[in-house]
Amino acid sequence: MSNRLIIIRQGSLAIILAMCITPSLSALAAVESFSVDYGSSASPLADGDSENLALSEFDPSLGTLTGVTITLASNDNIESEVINVHVPSASQNYSGATATLPVTLTALDGLTTTANGVDGPFSGSVSGPLGTIATAGAISTIVNTSANVAPGDFVLYEGAAQTFAVNVLVSDGIYSGFSSGDSVAFFGSGNSYGTVGVSYDYLPIPEPGTLAAGLGLLGYCGIVMSRRRCV
Repeated sequence: MSNRLIIIRQGSLAIILAMCITPSLSALAAVESFSVDYGSSASPLADGDSENLALSEFDPSLGTLTGVTITLASNDNIESEVINVHVPSASQNYSGATATLPVTLTALDGLTTTANGVDGPFSGSVSGPLGTIATAGAISTIVNTSANVAPGDFVLYEGAAQTFAVNVLVSDGIYSGFSSGDSVAFFGSGNSYGTVGVSYDYLPIPEPGTLAAGLGLLGYCGIVMSRRRCV
């Protein structure tokens, strides 16, 4: 038998083995998720506010963790405003008026992820006497973000019927823009409510029936490979 034919047959056997094993491994993978809300549409967190929450830890009796992800979905209401600070009073033009509302989720061991809601940029003018305030623009938006826990920290998220603490902070808004001679000042406001969550990817402890089926499948693959070697 030529070397080329041997290589082809060995490659075929490897493919068969992979086809036998892969479905079993895929069937083992599982995900468990938990979530909790912060604020509400009727009572959102204003900029500068924070809220402490609790999320469920992973029960290690279910299996072995392969991944932990914390998630944040923030519903942000943001308004960008401008004020005429020019003397003497006159209509003042501005551009690039932007309001950014950072919402930060902090989990165990200082792990953080931040959702930045952005309103703008806007251009326009503000008319009236010194101190006149105008709305440059407003937006309601949903921002999603996530962070993966390092494998070395998985143990921090494990515990049967236990919870771990997280914190949501709605930081003070960041306001910026441009006007000739700094004749316009930029500011605004914002608030947020939403959902934080944690997802656990893990390999479950196999049931006895699953183990028997897997062994039978491997045995079948062994028979197929033995017959091919005899050809």
